[in-house]
Amino acid sequence: MSMFSTLKRALGFGNEDFDQEIETSSASDSSESEAQPTSNNLETAISPSPSPATDDPLPADILDGVVNLFNSIQPEFVKKCIDTEAQKRYLLESIDSALRSRIEAAIERGHDLGKQQWEEERQSVADEITELRNQKKVLEQKRDESKNARLSAERQKRALNDRVHDLENQVLTLEAEKEQLQLENRSMLNKFRVAGITGMLSDDDSRAERMLEEVESLRQEKSRLEADLAEAHSTVDTLAAKIDTLTSRLAASEIDSAEIARLRSRNDDLTASADKSASLAEALRTDLEAARQEIESLRATIESNLKANAALLEAVSASESSPVFDVPLHIGIPPIKPEKTAEKPAKKKKRAPSRKKEKPRISAIDELMDSTDWLVAPQPEPPKETPKEDDFGYQEPAPKKNPAADDDRQLSLW
Repeated sequence: MSMFSTLKRALGFGNEDFDQEIETSSASDSSESEAQPTSNNLETAISPSPSPATDDPLPADILDGVVNLFNSIQPEFVKKCIDTEAQKRYLLESIDSALRSRIEAAIERGHDLGKQQWEEERQSVADEITELRNQKKVLEQKRDESKNARLSAERQKRALNDRVHDLENQVLTLEAEKEQLQLENRSMLNKFRVAGITGMLSDDDSRAERMLEEVESLRQEKSRLEADLAEAHSTVDTLAAKIDTLTSRLAASEIDSAEIARLRSRNDDLTASADKSASLAEALRTDLEAARQEIESLRATIESNLKANAALLEAVSASESSPVFDVPLHIGIPPIKPEKTAEKPAKKKKRAPSRKKEKPRISAIDELMDSTDWLVAPQPEPPKETPKEDDFGYQEPAPKKNPAADDDRQLSLW
């Protein structure tokens, strides 16, 4: 009977007293259930909290698993008739102290392990949060640095663009000045050809050739500066592309400080190159100014030579158009003193070396002009003395002086 009763109790079928006990225990309050030793022991084994042991979900899950495993092998009509709560209470009452101790130890170990894992996870999460905060600060610092670098690069780009525009304007001005100087040189050469005094201005021609060579060298220097400007333009475009790339990388927080330093050094190199181009342009402007001054002095010299040559040509043309000044000979006029006639040729001979020094272009009439004896009348032969005839009362008139050659046409030859 005892085995049958035990089986019935295991299956959930008890006697009337057991059913009444179940109803009494279910109707009793929580204070009465806490007074039972089995409940207190189960409560102590399951959880250190003052709540009943059945309130802990872990032992309830264990009991549910055991009851379900036991009921799974029962027929269907038996499952429907079995009281699972009575089975759980029976299992709780059947557990001995050793099993409770093991359950308590397992639960304690589980709590300790869970607490340790939770502490480790909490510490790991805290460390990760701290690391993320530090990374955030570093990224914010890099973002600020990259932003400042981008702003600095943009300012340097604007400054370089302004410098390039200034250099372009200077190059245009120098080109205009060069063209003006070339036109002036061509005009002066045309004047030389028209005047026909190229041989007389051989020294000036050599100076003009040197000036042309200097202008050619300045043209080459200008071409080199234009190439430097083109390179500066391409460098500025490259820098703009790099700035755009830097901006996109800044948005993605992937900027590198080494790249920023390299860009800064590149900007410094570009600034130094622009300064060098400006200094070269200034030197070119100085050379052009010196060349202009030399050309002005050359022009003044050529104009003075042209005026002297024009005066000489006018004198030659006047001498060709005017007749030879003849001095009339009169009988009885005393001979011209040789001192005065000797002074005039001496004065003429003094001008000859100056003309040779200027290297004039000698023509046929110039060869005639070298000899100035034809301008002076020949000395008249002294008249023969005739015997005085006092009988007729004739007396020789007083000698007359030869008039000086003061004709304007004759004086213009000198």
